[in-house]
Amino acid sequence: MAPKIPLTGRYARYKAGTKKVMSWLVTTANHCCDITNIITSLRTTKDQNKATATARATVDLKTAELVKLAEAIAGADPRVPIPADILLTCRDVIEGRQRSADHHVAYASYKGIALTEEDKNHQHFIDALQRIFQVLESARAPDDPAEEHFCPQKVAKRGKKTRKTTSTTKAPLQANPFETLTVEEPTLIEDCTGSAEPPTKVSLDLGKAEFRLEKEVEDRAFALLCHLQDLDDVRLYVRDSWIQYSMGDISFALASMTTEVAFGLLRCADEEFAAMCPELDDYDKILQFLHLEIVAFDNVPVAYVVNTEAREVGRDAASYLNIAGLLFPLGATILTIHGDNATRFVRNEAAAKKGRPQELELACAKIWAGADGFIDVIVRSTLRLLMAQNAQQDRMDDFVRGLKEMPQSGIRRLWLAVACEIYVDIFAILGDHALIGTQSLKDTIQSQLDICDLILRRHSDDIQRRVGVMDERAVQWTDCIKHQAPRALRELDLITKDMDRHVHGAAFEADLQRWTRGRSLYLNGLESRFPVQAGGCAFLLKLQLADAETYIVNHGLFIHSMAYLYKAARHFGLLHHEWHDVDFVIRSQAPSGGTHGPLVPKFRAGCKVSAYAMEFAKACGMESTAEMYRKHGKPSFNLWEEGKQIFLCGEFLEAFIRSIDPKEKNQPFGRGNHSKMIEVMLHKLTSEHAARQGQRTSAQPSSQREMFNPLELLTTFEKSFKQDEPLLNFPYVRFWSTCAELLRACWDAIRDEMPTQFQSLSIHNGYLHAVMVWFMLAQLGKFDDNPRTSYIKSTADSMLAKAAKAIEPYIISHGKDFSEAAYDRSSGRIPKHLRPGCSTNYLEKLATKRDQATTLERAGTSVAFSGTLTSLYHPHLTALDITAAVKASPEDIGEYAVPLPEYMKHGGNSVSLGDFIAPAKVWIPEYDDEAELRRRLKEVEEYVRQCEDNGEEEKISQEMWTRLEDMQKVVAKVERGGTVGAETFDARTKEYVDTYCPMM
Repeated sequence: MAPKIPLTGRYARYKAGTKKVMSWLVTTANHCCDITNIITSLRTTKDQNKATATARATVDLKTAELVKLAEAIAGADPRVPIPADILLTCRDVIEGRQRSADHHVAYASYKGIALTEEDKNHQHFIDALQRIFQVLESARAPDDPAEEHFCPQKVAKRGKKTRKTTSTTKAPLQANPFETLTVEEPTLIEDCTGSAEPPTKVSLDLGKAEFRLEKEVEDRAFALLCHLQDLDDVRLYVRDSWIQYSMGDISFALASMTTEVAFGLLRCADEEFAAMCPELDDYDKILQFLHLEIVAFDNVPVAYVVNTEAREVGRDAASYLNIAGLLFPLGATILTIHGDNATRFVRNEAAAKKGRPQELELACAKIWAGADGFIDVIVRSTLRLLMAQNAQQDRMDDFVRGLKEMPQSGIRRLWLAVACEIYVDIFAILGDHALIGTQSLKDTIQSQLDICDLILRRHSDDIQRRVGVMDERAVQWTDCIKHQAPRALRELDLITKDMDRHVHGAAFEADLQRWTRGRSLYLNGLESRFPVQAGGCAFLLKLQLADAETYIVNHGLFIHSMAYLYKAARHFGLLHHEWHDVDFVIRSQAPSGGTHGPLVPKFRAGCKVSAYAMEFAKACGMESTAEMYRKHGKPSFNLWEEGKQIFLCGEFLEAFIRSIDPKEKNQPFGRGNHSKMIEVMLHKLTSEHAARQGQRTSAQPSSQREMFNPLELLTTFEKSFKQDEPLLNFPYVRFWSTCAELLRACWDAIRDEMPTQFQSLSIHNGYLHAVMVWFMLAQLGKFDDNPRTSYIKSTADSMLAKAAKAIEPYIISHGKDFSEAAYDRSSGRIPKHLRPGCSTNYLEKLATKRDQATTLERAGTSVAFSGTLTSLYHPHLTALDITAAVKASPEDIGEYAVPLPEYMKHGGNSVSLGDFIAPAKVWIPEYDDEAELRRRLKEVEEYVRQCEDNGEEEKISQEMWTRLEDMQKVVAKVERGGTVGAETFDARTKEYVDTYCPMM
């Protein structure tokens, strides 16, 4: 079982902020007054002997006592400095809690009910914090320190130095950092009137004391609000990542893996919240707690968040929180659609087994039909999710696994609703590029095949002679790729649209059998539908490919030999151009955070060549020179135990590779469920980053130092992945093979100068090229030690000079091909011709929607967008109100006009928002040839003809006629000798077929 990740979000940090302010007040006041005159729980310990007993005690505080402590500090003589970070922490705790309190006060006002005791307690504590802030702010001087400096914890007469603690750095998307501590929740306690008496200075030993507020009460509403905001932060972060991908700033691998990691972090955070508040552990319980429900109508892509009870209210209502966005109603509605469809499939499967299959009408046939590409994908993927075996779940990301589990449990999880809205955003951003995940996966599998072919074509003899038992892993890997990769490619190319369509009637049982036989051993059949699933699978395949490549390139010592040869030639001025590819490999073995390398030491001025030659021998695991002569040019090498192997390095990649099960490591297609493992690694990396940057003090307990919110872990992942991505994309085997070819050219250039016993040997004989490089360095070493006794007169006469001359033309023309290819496919340096070219203009459309939404927001309506869908909320809105508005709307209201109650907008019973909620159709194209186009066109024409013959013309809308005419024009163009352009075909033909004829 994976270790539990100590995540913390806004709620824990607000509690930590409360604890920080409270601890500072007590410890600071303890050194400027007698706090036993203020804190009731300490009045039994006025003498110093008894005070020592408080060192490990729990000190109970009252809210009013905190105010008195602040007043005592402000009036102390000599004056006590007030650090700015204490004021910032206090202010942010107030602001965060006040937003929640305002919402509940407004809700109680609308309902016409009194505030609950929990709400009163919350507001009372906020008032106390505001008073503390005012007192401290008025007492602060301009030259007071910015950071918190705790006063000495021990008694002053013992002469201990003041201990300084540094504040944490700013967390992403948060106004102020809070120390990751824990604190009991505030409550209403009895107020102590009057000001503090002039105290007698008696310092207590409070070094290990714990401070808490009396009479703890639950604060579920505030905890829920913080949790919702934390989840929304992750959603916005992922959306921004895909926007960056659409503009070519980051790679598809980074965008998809950021999303996959986000799914795991969302799930982990939601599970921790459910453990803390079990009464709010699923979405429906949260709606019940907030007295809300979600309402959706046919053909209107809007989710309405409505109140469960009607109430009479004034016109000046305002929403203090973006309920429409924070509750993720669009995602919850999608989960409802998925659950309904799954239930119908299960019932039909049972009926099919009894020989009585039923006609199947999917829930999405009316609700939001064709409104969003992701909803269409969810509907068409229900059967695949149900049929996926439990053994295949370890090849699913958290989201896909959650979709599979939801119909079985019947519970809508909050994190899964957030994930659905993330996917809606992704499909809206990708537009017609929604299949990019499948293409990325195909490219990765094809690259494995290409590498396998290269090894077998150029180095089969080497493998047979040199690999043997030692390299059994490499042989197994190539054999597995050779047999399994073509099958995986065929499975990705299978046309499954008929399976998706004929999920009803008599064909159901045959479809189930065909699906069972066709399931892949390595893929789960869902990669073609969910781009994040495909991207995650492609990443693991690419990672395993890079790991296998870095293992294979150790054989033959081609790269080792060439790296030392190149560095020596550059040192002596025999090569005048940099070889960027070799430099890349050398640097890759000692990256920031890596544990290996360097492969080649720096050849510093004054360094003896003989010492450099010995380093080369050690790196190769080479035996002594005398032993080489004795074996007549057949030396032995022990690279695996004594030399320096080439590894796949990088801070994140190394940690990931080490954590993979060794049994799974040799499996080139094993998907693996690594989300929990990634969370553990990110937690560790984030802790290391914080420690290196001095963001946390070593004096803090580890349990307090190592708590991070999901957004911080996600930020760490993106930073680490972006740094390591070029290492993942470098073609190690291709470069290894190139080095082998260049070493053969070097051998041809210097063979006549090699010792006699080596001249008759072929370069294919063992590790002869490594011996060749060693003799080059040894020759220069003798010249370097004593030029007079050397048989060469200068470095220009050396074998190394001739070898350098043989490889320099290649370096000039192709010296950075491989490293440039790696960078071109990595985030931050993607050239224009490799960018995805998504033309959805998502940001512009989003800005337009926001402008149009002001009409509603001025009336207190909360508006939120996710992709092409919209959610609305108003503090007054009920299901009866919106139903009445629908009934009262005229028939000619317009195709995309939304009927709304009067109080949700200014004027009129409906508001026409145009593109504001118009469905931007995004479909998965599956028809890629002219014959398929003609066949589908014939089916559509037949469908239209049947409707006309049966008097069912109402089924044929104007939009349907328009699309039919467009298809006919495309076919006519082909008949005149034209071609089916991808743009025309995708935007019109597939759009029509997948939208209006999904179940024919």
